Order: sequence, then structure tokens, then C-alpha cells
Amino acid sequence: ADNPRLVMLRISGYGQTGPYRDLPGFAVVAEAMGGMRHLMGEPGRAPVRAGVSLGDTLAALHGVIGVLLALQARQRTGRGQVVDVALYEAVFNCMESLLPEYSAFGAVREPAGAALPGIAPSNVYQCADGRVVIGGNGDSIFKRLMALIGRADLADDPALGNNAGRVQQVDRIDAAITAWTLPRPVAEVVAGLQAAS
Repeated sequence: ADNPRLVMLRISGYGQTGPYRDLPGFAVVAEAMGGMRHLMGEPGRAPVRAGVSLGDTLAALHGVIGVLLALQARQRTGRGQVVDVALYEAVFNCMESLLPEYSAFGAVREPAGAALPGIAPSNVYQCADGRVVIGGNGDSIFKRLMALIGRADLADDPALGNNAGRVQQVDRIDAAITAWTLPRPVAEVVAGLQAAS
């Protein structure tokens, strides 16, 4: 009432209303309630942490976006707004396709370790002296990757011409990539990947 142009940001664990509004909020709990912790880790094992406070960071980013939008609206209307961000909602917002997967197909995403379900290839591959992350799921990127590892047969296979086909044969593709990375040091693998764009 004293300053109708005021833009105010509230960040809490569970928002300003609802049964959890008075509970303290911690990123680690928000990551669990938002679904992120369920997906992190190896299948059949307890969830792991990312090693950084993602819940706090995601909530802060959502808050900044809200404040910037409120400032733009204030330029047009002359009035401020209250931006309300809950830690768990910010995490939940980042769960990508989990809601449509469940809503349309009844599928509940499970932990998948280093792989990204529904995207192929995208995994961590063992090298002679360490590991390397490779994401080659774009159609043209996949062809360049297969050419690099000497697998023109996979690059030219019509069944692997798009991501949907590659997902169905992800184990075959991962095995081919591992066969190429395993005898090579990380530096050689990375140099090859960079050279092949």
C-alpha cells in the first residue's frame, strides 16, 4: 500500500500457502520432493546428491526470472508484483518430460545412472586413463561420431537414422563407442571428438 511500484521476491521451501508453508526449507529436501533425487544415481540403489545445492540455485534463478518479468510489467502498468518461489517447485519445474511421460503413457522415469533415457547416444564412456562424456544424439552428430569411431555400418543403418531408432538399440551403440574409447586416453578421445565437431 505504501509503495505500489514495489517488486518483492519471496523464496521459501514450500510457498506461502498450503500445509507445508511453515516448515523450514532445505535444498536437499526440495530436490527430493521435486523429483530430482529420485532420478539421480544407479538403478536399484539409493539416490545420490549432485554435490552442489541445486535446489537453492534453481529457486534463485526462477526468482530472478520472475523479478525481471515483474519489472517489465511495472514499466507498462506502473504497479509492482510479488514473486513467490518455492524451492521444491523450482526443482519440479526442471523435471523436463516426466509429467507428459506419465500423463500420456503412465511411465514413471527411474534412475538411469550416467545415461539419459530416451536420448542416444548420451553416456559416460570409459577410456584407458579415465572417462569421457559423449552426447551424440543429433542425427548429423551421430553420423560424424560413427565415422570417427570407424563404424560406418552404424552411421548408414536406416534403423539408427533418428533418435527413436537409436534409443531402441542404445546398448549396441554404447558398446561400439566403448570399444573405441576404451583403448585410448581421454586426451586422444576428446581431440578426436573436437576434430569431428
